[in-house]
Amino acid sequence: ILIAGTSGVLGSTATTLNYPNGITFDANKNLYVADSCNFRIQKYTTCAEVTITIFPFSLVTTTTIATTTTTVTAIPPCAPQSRSSGTLFSVTNPTSSTYPTYTCYAYTWVATGSSATLSFFFRHDPGGWMLDTVNVYHGLTQLITNGGFETGTLSGWTYSGSCTFYTGMAYSGSSYAESGSYYYYDRCSSNGDTISQTFSTVAGDTYVVSFWLTNYGCCSPTEIANVTIS
Repeated sequence: ILIAGTSGVLGSTATTLNYPNGITFDANKNLYVADSCNFRIQKYTTCAEVTITIFPFSLVTTTTIATTTTTVTAIPPCAPQSRSSGTLFSVTNPTSSTYPTYTCYAYTWVATGSSATLSFFFRHDPGGWMLDTVNVYHGLTQLITNGGFETGTLSGWTYSGSCTFYTGMAYSGSSYAESGSYYYYDRCSSNGDTISQTFSTVAGDTYVVSFWLTNYGCCSPTEIANVTIS
C-alpha cells in the first residue's frame, strides 16, 4: 500500500523516502512518516499536495492492533552504532584528520542503573581536539546541559585533570564550531583532562548519544581521545 512518497523509488525529495519505518496522524489528520535513513520526519497535509520536512531528532512509530500505541525515539544526525560496554569511542595516535570538517559519532546504549556519566577524555601534544553538539536523548528528552557550549563556559560540565599546558575550555568562533558560535577546544598536553556530565537513567531503557569531533594539528606523537558512558 502506497501511503506517501513514490513506490519503489528511494530518495530524499519531498515525494521520495528512504527506509520509512513508522507513521502517525495528528488531530487534523495530517500524516507523519519517519523517513529514518534521511534522518527526518515528513509531514503530508490533509487534502493537499504539500509536504513539510521536520528536522531532526524525532522518530514516530505507530503500531495498530485493536488499539494504537505510539513510541517516540530520537534519531541522531548520523547512523548510530550499538554499544554494550561503557566505551563509546577511543583513538590513540590517529594517522589522519578531517579538520576543519567535524565527524559525527552516534551510539545507542542501554542503561544498567539509575544514573550514568558521559565523559570525554582528551590529550593532545601539541595540537588540540575540537568537540561540539553533544546530545544524549531518552525518547525525545534531551539530557545534556550546554552540549553546544553556547554559554561560552563549561557550565553543566564537570572538569577534571592535570595539564602541563592549555586546559580544555569553551572557545568562541562560528567558523570553527560545528554549529552555533562556540565549541570545546582541548589542547591539554603531557597528561590529559576530562569533561563529564551525570544524568538520571532508567535501567533497561535505550539512550541515543551523539557528538561531533575533529582533530586540529594531527598527527603528533601523542594524541588520545576516549569517550565513555558508565
